[in-house]
Amino acid sequence: MGYIEDLNEVIQIQRFQTELRKAFSERNQIKSLSKEIGENIEYYSKEFKEKTEEYTILQLWTIFERYLLELTYEYIHGEKEASKMSRMITEKMIEKIERWPIGELLDLYKTIIDSNTVGMIKQIKRYRDWLVHKNTKKGSPGKISYEDTYIFLSDFLNFISADLNR
Repeated sequence: MGYIEDLNEVIQIQRFQTELRKAFSERNQIKSLSKEIGENIEYYSKEFKEKTEEYTILQLWTIFERYLLELTYEYIHGEKEASKMSRMITEKMIEKIERWPIGELLDLYKTIIDSNTVGMIKQIKRYRDWLVHKNTKKGSPGKISYEDTYIFLSDFLNFISADLNR
């Protein structure tokens, strides 16, 4: 599967979870749980919705990061007639690239992608980090919907892929 298919699959799962929650609620199935969860049905329903949206963003980011690295490898391997030294440097870069701070890697793409777009991807990364760690001393960097996350991440990867295929 390619990155677009993987990202689309995450969105389809999110939509399924949303529809499942609605159907469960419409059939009054939640009321049968009220003995177990008390009278906090609305609270738990809202929490479920928020958590599935957060997990969707985390899944989208994970797919994005993997494919970003794969596309970056393609740039590195793009040079066909490299010197022996250039090949050695390339191999060392490939070994270390997964340890680069993602912000530095994203900054490299400012040469071909608008700085505002790269900034938005970094904003999504900050939100992703906040979701993972939920440091209450630091406020949320600004919530972004899973739909917008999908659009920005897939557009970014599409642009890189198109640039590689020129």
